Amino acid sequence: MTTNLNTQYIAEYMEECSSQAQQLMQLLTDERNVISSNDGRALEEITANKEKLAKEIQANTQVCNQRLQQAGYSADNRGLIEYLQSCTETHGIQLKKAWETLQSLLKDCQYENRINGRLLGSSQRRIKQALAILQGKPQDEDLYGSAGETVNSSMGNSLTHV
Repeated sequence: MTTNLNTQYIAEYMEECSSQAQQLMQLLTDERNVISSNDGRALEEITANKEKLAKEIQANTQVCNQRLQQAGYSADNRGLIEYLQSCTETHGIQLKKAWETLQSLLKDCQYENRINGRLLGSSQRRIKQALAILQGKPQDEDLYGSAGETVNSSMGNSLTHV
């Protein structure tokens, strides 16, 4: 393995990724607030911003992976960690700390995204149930059978039937 990968580039890459992850965390926080306020238009805007940010992160990561590969490392997280371990003591410690901070922030983003996904799913179920009741249609609700399989159960609640 060669160590001709520019340490300054890696430091800037991690700084950019950290900034993007912080932006993503803010979007996820905003998304949670919007979900609770049922503001569809704002939710669409946040979703578009998340998608744009995800594309930027992906593009930056691809460039970093290409540089890692050109320097003789694998083009993935393992290659980056191997590179960090090969750095001089001063640079290596700083970069490793930045990498650990970034990884922690990304885990927090994943956690927040899962929570928001659950909130959205719950909100969608409530809306579907309300629509079904108002339209007099049976509500399809997935339940688990005795063998653990998913079974569909129709509930006959309706405001239109007396």
